[in-house]
Amino acid sequence: MGTKRTAKPCRHGKYPLGLYHITAYMLIALAAVSVVWYGSRNLYMHMLLRKLLENPVIEPPKGLQLNIQQHAADEMLLRQIVDECSERQDTVMYLNKQRQLVVTSSIDPSHCPVLDIMLRGAERGVGTCTDVALYVMHAGGRIIPLPADVDAYNSYCGAQTARLFLESMYGEFISKRKGVLHMQLLNSEHMWTRDAPLHAKMQAFLCKTHFCVDLIHQHIVRKRYWASVWFLGHTSSDPSVGVSGDVA
Repeated sequence: MGTKRTAKPCRHGKYPLGLYHITAYMLIALAAVSVVWYGSRNLYMHMLLRKLLENPVIEPPKGLQLNIQQHAADEMLLRQIVDECSERQDTVMYLNKQRQLVVTSSIDPSHCPVLDIMLRGAERGVGTCTDVALYVMHAGGRIIPLPADVDAYNSYCGAQTARLFLESMYGEFISKRKGVLHMQLLNSEHMWTRDAPLHAKMQAFLCKTHFCVDLIHQHIVRKRYWASVWFLGHTSSDPSVGVSGDVA
């Protein structure tokens, strides 16, 4: 008849830990660190998104009266941006502190806007330019072509400047530096299978329709991407319609 063997207690009365227990404790500690890291990362990106996307979108108070002069000025500025953008040149465009349109041929390393919108000259049609003009006017965005020296561009502003893609995605424009916010503004009909690996680098997808929201949400859940989906639903004025200069 066999005898039951028990492990000998150590000097302090506790049983020595086996390799299995040590491994289990290490895995638990690693999981806890991962949860904290991912939670902090997601909170940081969420706050960046709120600052960038929610501030310009304000619910108008009831009884708000339209300021005709301001509205006319905004419409004229919108048309100016769209006209310049749709020239299909690889130019850099933004508004200065006086809300005047600045158009240059190169990126100023000392200028760090809240948002850079990557748009090649060949992709600058009237519809696309109208969309991005709203971000230039209301979110402090800057339209840029794909930088000739991406490494130099990455050293300019870092996490101070978020990066916005439109229908076309370019892997070179995705920063390798930590904390840089990457977003894509897209229509559902412009989702390409070839871009799926780059979608994993996005922290936010911006949609103009509910159908796009549903489609993108299914996509990121299926792929297990760490990204959020925002419904913007914005429409813009028709820049081809002139604004009368004699508005009082």
